[in-house]
Amino acid sequence: MVILLLLLVLPFALAGPPWQVCSNGSKYAPNSAYLENLTLLSSTLPKKAASNATLFATDAVGVAPDTVFAVTLCRGDINASACEGCLSSAFQEGQQLCPYSKDATIYYDTCMLTFSNKNFVDTNVGGPNWNIQRSVLKFTASANSTRQMVSTLINSTAQSAANSSRRFWTSRLDDSSFPTMYCLTQCRPNLTAGDCASCFRSASQMMLQDLDRRVGCRVQGTWCSMRYEANKFFQGDPMLLIAASAAPPEVEKNVQQHSM
Repeated sequence: MVILLLLLVLPFALAGPPWQVCSNGSKYAPNSAYLENLTLLSSTLPKKAASNATLFATDAVGVAPDTVFAVTLCRGDINASACEGCLSSAFQEGQQLCPYSKDATIYYDTCMLTFSNKNFVDTNVGGPNWNIQRSVLKFTASANSTRQMVSTLINSTAQSAANSSRRFWTSRLDDSSFPTMYCLTQCRPNLTAGDCASCFRSASQMMLQDLDRRVGCRVQGTWCSMRYEANKFFQGDPMLLIAASAAPPEVEKNVQQHSM
């Protein structure tokens, strides 16, 4: 039995404008040394990330108390040009969405920027900066069946990503009685495999906490990100093909739309 999906113009209501996390702490003044240092980073760091095979870069500019630390990361399936463009927009949007904030994180669909006046590059600041988005569409399969499928998908993909040199992986899950699902997981490539796996555990817990049979969900953090959908949202072929369990769940034939 094959589930039929309700098709929308948007494959999943997650793409679009950036999402920001702005600090309520200290602010910088207009025409300040901090702004000058942030502007300098915006002119160099996007190119630095785009020229890196992992699409990742960090840097720090200036002297205390006006030092700006920044981390940038693009999604592993996009090209260098798209990466540079995304990060350039993130720097620009960051100053507009978090005006005069010394500490901000900007998430786009394909890149992430975080900057601060504190040296966070080698410390875990992912917790406070999570961004979570959930699909408004739901499977009509049971909650347990959906949870089993999603858990298999995200955990298998996360394990592969944590064990890879780029800390990036994509996958597809196939089952005759459940819609095909796709997943993408990524960590900052400067993390150890253990730290990456730990971050994925936190992300998956948040994703599964309010799963509620949702067709898709995305969790983004400054250490790692995780996303699954019933539509292919990444470029290229899946790096991992996952076969569902031998005992497929019983499901109905439709997907219902619910508002969040």
